[in-house]
Amino acid sequence: MKKRIALLLAVAMCLSLYACGKSEPAKESAPTQTSAPTESESAQTEPESTQPETEPETEEPTEPAQEAVMLSIGDKIENDAFTMTFDSIDIYDEYSFETSDYSSTELWIESGYKFLMVRGHFENKSLSTIGDSSFAGKAVVNDSYTVTGYDVRLVFERDKSYEIDPYTDLDYCLSVNIPEKLAEQYEKAEFTLGFNDDMSVLEYEWDEDGNMVAHTDNRYTITTAEESDVTASVEEPADKTKPIALGDVIETDDFTFTLNNVELTYEVKPQNTSSYYTSYPAESGKVYIHVDGSYYNKGKTDVHIRDLFTPTADYDNGYTYSGFVVTDEGDNRFTSFSADVVCTPLATCHYHGLIECPKVVDGAEAPLVVYFQIGADTYQYTIR
Repeated sequence: MKKRIALLLAVAMCLSLYACGKSEPAKESAPTQTSAPTESESAQTEPESTQPETEPETEEPTEPAQEAVMLSIGDKIENDAFTMTFDSIDIYDEYSFETSDYSSTELWIESGYKFLMVRGHFENKSLSTIGDSSFAGKAVVNDSYTVTGYDVRLVFERDKSYEIDPYTDLDYCLSVNIPEKLAEQYEKAEFTLGFNDDMSVLEYEWDEDGNMVAHTDNRYTITTAEESDVTASVEEPADKTKPIALGDVIETDDFTFTLNNVELTYEVKPQNTSSYYTSYPAESGKVYIHVDGSYYNKGKTDVHIRDLFTPTADYDNGYTYSGFVVTDEGDNRFTSFSADVVCTPLATCHYHGLIECPKVVDGAEAPLVVYFQIGADTYQYTIR
């Protein structure tokens, strides 16, 4: 009897274990069933998240590039903040300015280069200091050589050359360095100056041509190029040069200039050569065109070397050469430093304009002409 009861208990236990084993897969199937709705929900929400990407993008309209106001030498910029005149564009071998009665500042220039420079006067009419960082510059020489960014340098002629104080007016120079070979081929230049209405400091970026540019509220372009076809339609002669001969006198409001002599020479000497003296010998393969004249200062301020007009030459109708100016006072040396005073009010100085040209110019039969640009007038002396 006990054996039968034990057997029945064993069978009941086996059946119980079998029932438990059959119910276990039902428990494992629950996660599989709940994962399907998750995939379904993600499939339903996916179109909502990608919907903005299928909508067409709208481009914001870009503002058209601002046209620059065209100016010429003799014009000026005038607004509530400042007045800026543009008195000359010229090429300099060196440039310096006086900062006091006992000191001066010379601008640095790399060997093999020259200054192409705009000069004028700047008056700060505002209550704030105006710095050079408020202006963006660009220069284009002969329609091909471009300089932008920090290489276009605005200098106020004072100790703090990078700024001008409120209610102050100073001379300034706006310059770029150009290679000497380009200076020899120089025909025309354009300087573009940009600034914001609030005179804020500008931020630069690179354009697609690799130039540094800044977006500004105002842009002005000062050019030495002759006016275009609009001027040609006016019934005026295209050639406005004035011929000049030896002994002729040029009269302006500020000075009187007498042309004494023009010659080709291989050494320019001072008036006094009785003892040791300094001179300008031409380099090998070169010759100087030497312009000799008398300069009388009618103004009430001192005249510096940099204030004297610089002669240029044209050989064979197209080969152009720029010169430089020195003076002498009847002694055995020349005065050549750009900041040196060479002519006090109501005094006369001895003017020497030197134009270095290739030696082939000497003795050739091709035309050779010297030009003097004085204000808005061009004077022409024909050597041959």
